[in-house]
Amino acid sequence: MTDNIDAKAPPPGTSSVDQSRFQRIAITLGALLVAQLGTFIPLPGLDSEAVALLYQAGASSLPIPRLSVCALGVTPIFSALILAEVLMLINSSKRRLPVDAATRETFNRGILIAALFFTALQAWGIAAGLEGVPRMVVEPGVLFRTSCILSMVAATAFLAWLASLITRHGLGSGFWILLLTPTVASTIKTATTMKAAADIGLLPFELLVLPLGLFAAVVVALVALERANPGLAASGSTIWPIVLATTFASWLVLPALVYLSPEQMQGSISKLKPQHYVSFVAFGLLVPVFSLWRTQSVREAGVGSGAVNTPLMIATMLAAIMISTEYAIAKTGVYELPGGELQVMVVAVALCTLQALRASKTKAAPV
Repeated sequence: MTDNIDAKAPPPGTSSVDQSRFQRIAITLGALLVAQLGTFIPLPGLDSEAVALLYQAGASSLPIPRLSVCALGVTPIFSALILAEVLMLINSSKRRLPVDAATRETFNRGILIAALFFTALQAWGIAAGLEGVPRMVVEPGVLFRTSCILSMVAATAFLAWLASLITRHGLGSGFWILLLTPTVASTIKTATTMKAAADIGLLPFELLVLPLGLFAAVVVALVALERANPGLAASGSTIWPIVLATTFASWLVLPALVYLSPEQMQGSISKLKPQHYVSFVAFGLLVPVFSLWRTQSVREAGVGSGAVNTPLMIATMLAAIMISTEYAIAKTGVYELPGGELQVMVVAVALCTLQALRASKTKAAPV
């Protein structure tokens, strides 16, 4: 690969392809490690004794990510990308901008500026919330809030750079990898806890089999769609309809909440008990709408239209995934499990990463 800076000849039995592949894997893992280390850096101005007491109350010696400079992770960038995707749906001509190499940098800079703005707003809210915790902040006031904002904005900018580093020199899309890795780690931890509970009889065994079966079905469905539509995962045609549908479904469910008692809801507002089908109907309607709308937007823009050959099948499968997964989670009541949105995102990003790994094997001839 052209980004392999090692000028020495590879050892016998190896190739420049293997060396490049190893380098890309190392860069990806290293960037993930650095991003994780950011959760160990506390926000400035917090009382160390109060933070220590909070850790003890949580029965954990590990740092609480919400008190670190990386408390927001890359979610502000995600919010900026959602806004950009909505704008491109409304005006298809704007979708051409990221494709043009001359304007891609400007587009990415605009996304970063919007993300830093969202970070500043959220950081102000976090700082205000921390000031409401007794003895948590050494000197509450404008200085503390300003230091929190600057720290979190700098952390978001650094994570954006790490994401770019992974994309250019690592494997797959750096942003999506940074976004989903904490979720995958949390899911593995939840699954381990559930298995331990099932082993001692505290949890029915079917609650373990059902999520695994649903996830396997998601993998099979998305792999089938990828085979019918080469490049589908990389085009975002599976991820963005799900993300937009989930965002707007939450807004649609809000008016229905005034008619429900607290006992009738579990988890987040988009995960109601099975007898309340508002969210499931919303997913059944919104996922196909956004899927077909996005396909039409891409075709009108004249970019990547070849990546979607079966738009109706894609819309139908995505809707089925969302409804079945969300219903199963609501039915079992295990809200710690990832929903349909996260499952689709994880599988799509995994497919892109595998494709990048495969491409690294074929871009150079063996020595």
